[in-house]
Amino acid sequence: TCFEAFWTFSQKKSDPYWEFNLSPDGKWNLYAFSSYRHRNLNFKIDSIPEIESKTEENTTTIIARIPFGNGKSNLKLYF
Repeated sequence: TCFEAFWTFSQKKSDPYWEFNLSPDGKWNLYAFSSYRHRNLNFKIDSIPEIESKTEENTTTIIARIPFGNGKSNLKLYF
């Protein structure tokens, strides 16, 4: 099972965005796009995201801390 999240600063298809794939077992992948479905192959992530998962009964919660830029900014995703 994988959780997907998409992050952008705009809703225009011509603007860049990121796709995050996060798994409860800690596996992850990040794809950068320069515009809709056009991969940015020059994008490199500086640091590895911290992924924490909790499973209770029928619910799994994933918290991902994803560093950006110089590592001082974090994107936190809760699923």
